[in-house]
Amino acid sequence: MQRIDLDQTLLPDYSALREEVKGEFSLANYIELRGNHELTAAMAQLFWPDFVVWRGCVLRKDAFHAESFDTWWQHTNGDTTTIERVINLVHVHDLHGDNSILDRDVYQYIGESLAAMWGSRVRELFPDRKFVAEYVETAEDGAEAAPTVYLYQATR
Repeated sequence: MQRIDLDQTLLPDYSALREEVKGEFSLANYIELRGNHELTAAMAQLFWPDFVVWRGCVLRKDAFHAESFDTWWQHTNGDTTTIERVINLVHVHDLHGDNSILDRDVYQYIGESLAAMWGSRVRELFPDRKFVAEYVETAEDGAEAAPTVYLYQATR
């Protein structure tokens, strides 16, 4: 996966503030101005999550619920790859409730960053297992889909 650079001009609020300041204004300054510690902690947890192992599946702790898992287990006849893909997925559009539409490259940047960090995290925690952490923009049938990050074990 080739990582794209974040084109900061595609961040409208940041760009407007940077223009208003007419000087040095970094992303760190932007976070200092607009962010808060609760949001920062939540984002850190999203990008560097804790995991649980359940019936051989490696699942994001914050997304895991035994009842939901059991439903998927029955629905998929115990297909652990499908279960991991469904429970671990994140739609990049859904990360914020403000419903703002950003340039596709911004979603790609977020999605690829999330996939890279999840991949690093599971390799650190489970060095004996192989994983796929990927950002996908199209549905399996080739249709356009919500930009999505998946995490699942590559081999069983």
